[in-house]
Amino acid sequence: MIIFLQFLRREVLLRLNIQGDLYFCTKRKRMEKIRNVILTIVYEDFYLMAKRKKVAIIVNSLYGGGMERVAAQLSILLSDFGYDVYILVNGFNKRSTYRYKGKIIVLPQISFKSNCLWGEEIIDLFYSSYQVAKIKRQYGIDITISFAPPKNLINMLSGTKDKKILTIHSCLSQRKDLKGISYISKIFKWYNYADKVIAVSKWCKKDLICNYGIKKNKVEVIYNPVENPMQQCMESTTKNIILVVGRMHDIKQQWHIIRAFKNVLEEIPDAELIFAGKGDNAKYLRKLCYDLNIENNVLFKGFINEINTLYYQAKCVVFSSASEAFPCSVIEAMSHGVPVVAADCPGGIREIIAGRGDCLSDVKEATIVEGGVLTPRLDGIKYGAEVPLTKAEHEMAKGILYLLNNELIRSLMMKNCLEISKLFDEKRIAKKWLKLMR
Repeated sequence: MIIFLQFLRREVLLRLNIQGDLYFCTKRKRMEKIRNVILTIVYEDFYLMAKRKKVAIIVNSLYGGGMERVAAQLSILLSDFGYDVYILVNGFNKRSTYRYKGKIIVLPQISFKSNCLWGEEIIDLFYSSYQVAKIKRQYGIDITISFAPPKNLINMLSGTKDKKILTIHSCLSQRKDLKGISYISKIFKWYNYADKVIAVSKWCKKDLICNYGIKKNKVEVIYNPVENPMQQCMESTTKNIILVVGRMHDIKQQWHIIRAFKNVLEEIPDAELIFAGKGDNAKYLRKLCYDLNIENNVLFKGFINEINTLYYQAKCVVFSSASEAFPCSVIEAMSHGVPVVAADCPGGIREIIAGRGDCLSDVKEATIVEGGVLTPRLDGIKYGAEVPLTKAEHEMAKGILYLLNNELIRSLMMKNCLEISKLFDEKRIAKKWLKLMR
């Protein structure tokens, strides 16, 4: 009974919040609205809930990246609202996984070793689809949400009659592994047979429609949510700490940050650069620091599940990606009041740090925006320590120095960041997902 009342209270508050004008009504009108909402829930939603809708989430894992974090958050949201959740993963590590709710089901491993689906890879694909279909039938799955193209393909090929929701968390047209494949556009046109395709940014939606022939009415933008920290720090830190968050992968291009940081040290010798994340490039990045003779000012923390402390210590967070559909780390940083220095890459970064104004032309120099500094796009070339900085790296260093040296401006940006992050609050995002699920 207590659980029922808790759910009813939460759902009533959610729906009234959607209506928006409750507090401007008379008492009589307010009570009438509350009564109507309760009746709607009882006669509509609880009839459906009696069936206990079952949702399957297909994702590679529940640890390591922003997409995985979103999948874990979604499992909690749906569980809290009465859905039976089943999480289908390729790998599961209980010690490093994000917090989740639901039943874990480990799938057979599937890996694409080349740009072409031939031989063992096509067999793995259909075998995984067969396994997923079997699981769906076994547990009576009503809705399946899949994350990333391989899992989306498995979801579509499973051939079951459940509601299929596909999600895209990357800028597909910018992915080198998809370029030059003649049939890739035809594969993505299959997305039109899904019930809904979720894009994580406006840029991502445009990319799907213009470059892959997905119908406009099929695509809906739902931003990645951010959990509001328990305590948002607005106090100025005294240390000149620069934070880099994310896996160490070629697409992240963190070597550019290290080279730019060398320039920062020439003006601020006590500055520290902290990396939070792990990946294949860790060894290379460490060597680059050694070659530049800045290893004493650079710390590699590895993967950190709870990163709040580092955000509170940092004066800015730096991003250097080649493309980012919608980086969770950027929103996470801003929700802690930390300004962002980011390379102007294809994707949703502008939508985030430029606030509600997501329309800027490609920047040619370090440009001040609401949530930080946008710098020119980086070329992605792994230069040696002996090569002078490129113009884009110089501009990145300039953006970092601007935030470190201008405490008043940084304080204003901190407030802007907190305000912008409200657009991506998990409660706001939850409303869109729950509406989609009904």
